[in-house]
Amino acid sequence: MGTNGLDPKKLNQIMREQYKIVLAGGQGPLEGKIFRIGHLGLVNVEDIKDIMEHLKLALPQAGFVK
Repeated sequence: MGTNGLDPKKLNQIMREQYKIVLAGGQGPLEGKIFRIGHLGLVNVEDIKDIMEHLKLALPQAGFVK
């Protein structure tokens, strides 16, 4: 379990299955504390906005509490 109740594995699953966005977790001491957004090639501002909007929806579903 990550911080603030977040389940990082569940977040990755929601983002991948519901929104087709791939997240990678942290490694070593950062495992469960950070995530990275996967991309291949060109990324524009609209892509980043879409990812942020989907994260807003997925984080509470994965247990995150402010």
